[in-house]
Amino acid sequence: MPLWDINDLIVGLSYKGRQEWERLRTGAYITIAPHCKKIDKNKMLPFPWDEKPDTSISNKDVDRMKALAKKFEKGA
Repeated sequence: MPLWDINDLIVGLSYKGRQEWERLRTGAYITIAPHCKKIDKNKMLPFPWDEKPDTSISNKDVDRMKALAKKFEKGA
């Protein structure tokens, strides 16, 4: 295996058990749903991959990227 494939392998390992856990959560939801008026399966059994990452960019990040772009344009 080439060295550049290691990153893809590591990312793929994080997805390995997701399908089984999702199936377990769905089965639990189907079992409990008739007995509860309102229930959200993501709140019933939350997983780390349910949380959406923060993709907001602060003004500090914009200023830093502008400075890097100017430095790149100068060739330094």
